[in-house]
Amino acid sequence: MLHKNVKIIPAIATIAMCLFMQSCASLFNSRYSTVTIETSEPANFIIDEDTLINKMPGPFTTVFENTTQPLSIGFFNEQHQTRISILPVRSKLYYLNLFSPYALGFLVDELNTKKWEYPRRVYVDLAGGFYTPYLPADSALLISRPNRIALTPLSPVGGQHPGLKISYQHMLSIKHSLQFTYKHFIPFNSELARKARGFAATTEVKRFYRNTRNSRFYLSLGYEYLNKTSEASLSFTEPDSQGDIVVWQLTQIKKQFHSLTPRWGIEYSLGKRLILDGFAGFGARIRNVEHINPPENLDHLNAQWEWINYNFASNRQVKNQWALNLDLNLKIAWLF
Repeated sequence: MLHKNVKIIPAIATIAMCLFMQSCASLFNSRYSTVTIETSEPANFIIDEDTLINKMPGPFTTVFENTTQPLSIGFFNEQHQTRISILPVRSKLYYLNLFSPYALGFLVDELNTKKWEYPRRVYVDLAGGFYTPYLPADSALLISRPNRIALTPLSPVGGQHPGLKISYQHMLSIKHSLQFTYKHFIPFNSELARKARGFAATTEVKRFYRNTRNSRFYLSLGYEYLNKTSEASLSFTEPDSQGDIVVWQLTQIKKQFHSLTPRWGIEYSLGKRLILDGFAGFGARIRNVEHINPPENLDHLNAQWEWINYNFASNRQVKNQWALNLDLNLKIAWLF
């Protein structure tokens, strides 16, 4: 029996080590959270039944031991008296378990209280009696700069729809903005943009869900109309032939797209007026593709025989074809 236990114990220890080495929060999360508290107006604090008279202007920073229970903190001044319960949140290290084998780190961390911590920054509204787990943006500052002009630096890159893109955005309210974007296509030596000319125009409505000091998270819905003419070398063959005769010809191609794309993004402040806007979206579009001067009595043919011939699929004549639309980009904007 002792001999069997000698073999079993190392095996159990090895399995336990493998599991815990995959649990990011359990291994690396601190036992304590440093919390910075900012109030809507100067106030004193009651923490663990101890009264702290706050004589320092600005935020108040202290340290709490991480638990699964809310922090109960009292606030008072001459006008207001309230008590706030600050809920614990999952550590950012917890989400690194996505990269652990089979996501087993989530299982280990769910069985361990070390995945919990308290928000690093807390804002308390004394009049409203509520808190946010982040420092909110200055509403007056946002309203004072309701307009912005943005450029898309990566827009001229690539061989599909390269162009120069500029955007104008106007704030309708603290939570809503309206954005107009215009893109002027430029030529590129590819089968999708050779001698390209035309434009794309987009109207986008944004809804902001979290306005912090440095960032604003949003969802949006954008409608885009694309009108583009380019030239491509297309392959043609005689109808009903066995493909023995293939003719290559430079052909003008006219494209018109109507796209509707939901997006999610973040506007990150790089300075007082400079903004970095990164976003991603997944939507649908209606495609119309027409060959302006194709050779007579010949059919467009995929002569390259690849598994996925994107050039052929993009330049093939279609009418009112539905397709998926993937949008991923960033903008640099100036507020005024």
